[in-house]
Amino acid sequence: MISTDIGIWIGALLTLFVYSYFVRSKQNIFFRFAQNTIVGCALGYTISIVMIKNIDYLGISKIIGGQVLYIIPILLGLLVYARFVPGYTYLTRTPIAFIVTVGIVLGARGAMDAQLFTVMLSSVNWLVFGTNVVTSLNNLILIIGLISGITYFFFTMKGKGIPGYNQFWLMGRYFLMVYFGTRYGMTILSRLSLLIGRLQYLLFNWLGLR
Repeated sequence: MISTDIGIWIGALLTLFVYSYFVRSKQNIFFRFAQNTIVGCALGYTISIVMIKNIDYLGISKIIGGQVLYIIPILLGLLVYARFVPGYTYLTRTPIAFIVTVGIVLGARGAMDAQLFTVMLSSVNWLVFGTNVVTSLNNLILIIGLISGITYFFFTMKGKGIPGYNQFWLMGRYFLMVYFGTRYGMTILSRLSLLIGRLQYLLFNWLGLR
C-alpha cells in the first residue's frame, strides 16, 4: 500500500526528480528543482542550526566563561561576510587565508598520519611481532608494495644501470595499478549501495511493496 506520509512522498519525488537526469543525460526542470531544493535546505540547516549552535557553544558561552581570546576567531568569522558590504570586500581575504591554510595543514597532517605513517608503523610492528605466518606475510607484501610504490616516482633513478632497480620500479607500478583499481571498484560499489538504498526507499517505504 502506498504510503500516506507527506515526508516520504517528498523524499520519493525528490529522488525521482534527481534520477530524471539520466533520462536524456542532461539537466531538466525537475532535476534543477530537486538540486536547488536539496542544496537550499542543506545550506539553511547549516546556517540556522550548525552555525548558531557553534557560535553559542564555541563563542558566546566561552567568552562569558572568561575565555576572551575566543573573540578573535569570532571576528575572523564575521569578516567573511564583509564581501556583502560594498567597499569592504577585501577584508574577506584574511579569514579565508586562515581557513584555507589551517585546513590544508590539518588535512595533510591527518592524511599522512592515517594513510602513511600509521600503516608503515603498524605493518612493521605486525611483521616483527606477527601472531601467525599469514599476518606477517600479508604485512611483508604491504611493505614491499609501499616502498616499490614510492620508488615508482623516482624518475631520475630509472635506467641508471642499478641492478634490479627497473624491476622494482615496475613492481611499484603494478602495485599502484592494483590499488587504484580496487579504490575505483570500492567507489562504484559505494555508489551502487546508495542506488540500492534509494530503490528500497521507493519500493518499500513509498510504494509499500513487500
